[in-house]
Amino acid sequence: MHSRVYVSNLERAVKQPTVGKVDELAEQLSLHPMTLLCLGYMTDGSEEEVDALLALMREEVITALKKAGPRRTPRTPSAE
Repeated sequence: MHSRVYVSNLERAVKQPTVGKVDELAEQLSLHPMTLLCLGYMTDGSEEEVDALLALMREEVITALKKAGPRRTPRTPSAE
């Protein structure tokens, strides 16, 4: 799917992937796309950082869902 050059460009922030490309890359790595994105935003990779990031995401998702009203069907890579 991705060439070594493309992945290298992502790692060096020469290119930014689309949501579709994140889905494809995550699938190739057997990860959920959100896991891949979380890894990209981590700085030290400690368990404490993981816990803090997941707690923040949980709080923000719950708040967004409350503001949005009724839930819609979640988007998952396998649903495409």
